[in-house]
Amino acid sequence: MNHQLLDNFLLHISDFQKSTEDNSTKYYKSSEEHVKKIFYKELKLVCGASKSERELLTKFSAELRKVVQDLMIGDDFEKSLSEYSSIESKIEKEVPSNLYLCAKQIALSAKALYYYKNKNWDKSLAITLECNALNDYLVQQGIHSLASRVFEQNKNISSIFLREQKFDSAYSLLFNLFNYLFNGTNKNLYGNSFNCTSLWEKTEMLREVYIYQMFIAIVTDTVRFNLYNKDCFLPSKWYLNLNFDVNNTNRKVISDWIYINKKLRENNHRKFFISLTNFLSQPISSHYDILKISLIIELNKLIQNSGYSTKELLLDKISFYLKEKLNGHTRIREVMIKRLNKQVRVGV
Repeated sequence: MNHQLLDNFLLHISDFQKSTEDNSTKYYKSSEEHVKKIFYKELKLVCGASKSERELLTKFSAELRKVVQDLMIGDDFEKSLSEYSSIESKIEKEVPSNLYLCAKQIALSAKALYYYKNKNWDKSLAITLECNALNDYLVQQGIHSLASRVFEQNKNISSIFLREQKFDSAYSLLFNLFNYLFNGTNKNLYGNSFNCTSLWEKTEMLREVYIYQMFIAIVTDTVRFNLYNKDCFLPSKWYLNLNFDVNNTNRKVISDWIYINKKLRENNHRKFFISLTNFLSQPISSHYDILKISLIIELNKLIQNSGYSTKELLLDKISFYLKEKLNGHTRIREVMIKRLNKQVRVGV
């Protein structure tokens, strides 16, 4: 690799600007509340749900969300299962028939997560497919806001495939999901509602909100897994062939990030460094800091294999950038900074 590219990057890194918040991400955060309001309106119109019935569904949703949070961050899975079983029993007894399927699908996603955490991939997949089928049915009945749940279950299925090390299936499903979200193209997705052209048009805001949340979540999961797992590396390449209209700030950020990764995998180091320097220097929303971190991880691999004479100084500058110029994903940044500082100390 041409060391002049690293010299130029080193020359400019001190001028990179801090991440910030921008109006586009604030807009999509506020849109989440708007989608919730639409959901409650659809429950009233499609299911005839009264205010008290909608409040009951909200209560059980909150209780199940707590179980999900405990499963995500805790390790007492059997306690979480006991709490889930108690909620499930109350749902069976208390939820009226017009809202039963809505409550059931929420419960099933929590149950699928329990088996996922216990590495029972077959059981987790079976329950996720059942959850998806319920959501798909409800969407076709007119509760269009639940399309996000159909998107989510497809993403969860891809996660199960990843854990089973079925990488081709996992990444194919992720590509197909985002290709649908961006372009309306349905190929091998789970759910008949994907075949409805009018649904894609009706769910524009919902799709956009989901894209910016879940794209970042997937990159975050991949980065975290590869940082902490020494036995298995997830090859993140599912997004490379995504093409879509770049008609807002958020899409521009994702499109630029994909382009940089393409240039890296093509070994086009000149275009990689030009686009990387521009991307890292921009004060884009801290919501996208994980994209910058993932690129820095790739950059560090190049540096380690370069034989660059000023490597320690460059690593020190990158460490400072991670600490002072980015805001999000504190724990991941701390791990990266420690690794970079160790490389500086031992001269590797």
